[in-house]
Formats: sequence, structure tokens, C-alpha cells
Amino acid sequence: PLYIKKVNVSNTVNANPGLILNNSLLKQGEQFSPKDVHETIKSLYALGLFADISVEASDIENDSLELTINVTENPIIHKIEFSGNNKIDKKELEDKSALVPGSWMTAAALNAAKNSILTFYKEKGYLLAEVEANTFASKEDGRTVVEFTIKEGKKVAIGSIVFEGAVAIPEKKLKAVMQDTKEDRWWRSGDFDENKFLKDLELIQTFYQSEGFLDARINSHDISYSDDKRKLN
Repeated sequence: PLYIKKVNVSNTVNANPGLILNNSLLKQGEQFSPKDVHETIKSLYALGLFADISVEASDIENDSLELTINVTENPIIHKIEFSGNNKIDKKELEDKSALVPGSWMTAAALNAAKNSILTFYKEKGYLLAEVEANTFASKEDGRTVVEFTIKEGKKVAIGSIVFEGAVAIPEKKLKAVMQDTKEDRWWRSGDFDENKFLKDLELIQTFYQSEGFLDARINSHDISYSDDKRKLN
């Protein structure tokens, strides 16, 4: 068997080498095991601090070897920038991103932030909004600037609501049942919110059942844009 005579840590910038060694199964004086290498790499990835991890063996003798844990750190967020957000305040977008300067940046966190911001825009009626998320190195070593580039597009309102197959109950009455999904008119907003729309569909089905149509179902719904993409139908 081979025994570990020394464990080194390489390439740390912000991470504490002691943290890495404490989360490693590779210990000086213990028997070397490829399984422990695999479990150590798995454990270190779980910390969320590293983009890449490898273990190298060196100075191999008859019954001993030296190990080096090489890491490539995820950067720490230096600051978060937004461009193109003319309709929604930066503070709101920062809150939705859930990213905080001083925390570690991962690809998963960046993607989640992008999707959260895009969902927020859609909830506000900007269904054509686009969000691009990028990172670039700051002047401080090991830190990154996160940049969200936003194309808000036009706010989309509801132009018309049409019920197909609704015979027993007048369309006007079904529209009244919908609490948050209304056609755009000069005296009221017709902003579209997908979550509220789905809840309104549930209200319609419940209403049908309360009227004695126990088997009534909403089989499907279709959403289309007007030619100028400012209205939903």
C-alpha cells in the first residue's frame, strides 16, 4: 500500500487552504485510496467555491507519495451592473437576482438570476423582454463584475378574450369571473400576468361547477400577439 506523506493545496486566491484540507479525506500519514480522491473532489465541489478541482500525485517512492489538490476558484462578486432597464428600478432587479457583492459567483447562480429577472419582467407585462447575463474580471484579483443587459421591449396588454365552446354561460359573465385578467380599455389596465391568468382559469372552472356543470373542463388556451406585438388575444 501507498501512504500519503504530505497534502498540498495549490492555486487558491480567496479560499482558505485550511478549509480545503478540512473537507478532504486525504490526510497526511493515512493510506492512499483512489476512492478518497473521488470523494474529496465531490466534497469540495459541494462547497460551491470552485469551478475546477483536480488531485495530482508526485514524489512517489516505494510506499509513499505526495498529493496536491489543485483548485480553480469561482470568483467573488465585486459589483452588479444593469443596462437597458428604463422601466424597472435597479434595486428591484438586484433583489430579484438574489446576487450579493462579496458572495461567490457560480454559473448556476448566474443563470438562476437571469431567469428570475426575466420572469419578473413578464410578471410586469413585458412579455417580449430579453435578458443577457455576462461576467468579466474586475481590477481586483479573484473578483468579477456581473452585468445584465436588458431589452425591455414594449409592454403587452390584453386586446381581447375569446371563449370557444362556451354555450350555456354568456362570454360576458365568464369575463366577469376572471379577477385579474381583463381586456385593455381606456378606463382600466389590461396588463397580462401569466400566474394570475392561470388562477383565473381555475376560477372559471370552479364557476362552471358551481353552476351545475360538474364535468366542465378548460381543455386548452392559446395566446397570440397582434401584428405590432402590443396586444395579446
